[in-house]
Amino acid sequence: MISLMFTVMENECDRNKFLKIYEEYRSLMFYVAEDILKDHALAEDAVSESFIKIMHNLHKIDQIPCHKTKAFIVIIVKNTALNVYNKMRSEKSLETELEKTTDNIPQVSDEIINKESYKNIIDIINSLPDALRNVAVLSLLHGLKNKEIAEIMGISYDTTRKRTLRSRNAIKAIWLKQYSGR
Repeated sequence: MISLMFTVMENECDRNKFLKIYEEYRSLMFYVAEDILKDHALAEDAVSESFIKIMHNLHKIDQIPCHKTKAFIVIIVKNTALNVYNKMRSEKSLETELEKTTDNIPQVSDEIINKESYKNIIDIINSLPDALRNVAVLSLLHGLKNKEIAEIMGISYDTTRKRTLRSRNAIKAIWLKQYSGR
């Protein structure tokens, strides 16, 4: 994987930076991904996808061993692992629902509606700007408190509190605009 990414990067400085990031954070990234996915192979896929995202955002990383970079990388791998998890879960729920249906008449259960609503909320969260999306993911999906988010992201408690409020208001506004008429 690393050698393939090196062929894409033309700048020697970027290659060195990427290699240092890989060496510094690959174990942590795998731990985070496996903690979410509970599957070794899926965690490896999520980490690989995360490294591709990191490669495309390499310009956003100044210092490699620092809390800000660590938080940035953890957010990337968490988002990627959650996307893999949600995709896997929605595929499994579709298979389960198809198995439950005994005739050709489609049946809509509350469970499917709830899963659809959850998927819509995830889509809305993913559409938010980075600062709001990252806080929303850590707050709403991982249940972290503002103090914990502030520590992870390396921002003040007040900034975290404001972003959390803004992200919730944005999610609510988008939800009402897109899905209230359903």
